[in-house]
Amino acid sequence: MHPFNDTIVSCSWDKSIKIWDYKNGKCIKTLKGHSHYVSCLLKIDNKTIASGSWDYNVKTWNLESGESILNLVGHTFYISSLIKLDNNTIAS
Repeated sequence: MHPFNDTIVSCSWDKSIKIWDYKNGKCIKTLKGHSHYVSCLLKIDNKTIASGSWDYNVKTWNLESGESILNLVGHTFYISSLIKLDNNTIAS
């Protein structure tokens, strides 16, 4: 069983992403790295998510380590949604 099968991932105006164990309601990990509200999340695979923020950045994250993998820069306004197009491509 993958350690994140029983989890919910949430984003917030407090600039964080939280990984929750939904069976006991406890926060497992808090991911920090955005400088403004985190407005959307995308599951890339069982170990990786992407987040979009009002800081105009998309970040990818390793759920196991809690570390940011990539910081994708280029937007000139808030990011409101993310979608996975294929195994190697996401759009914001």
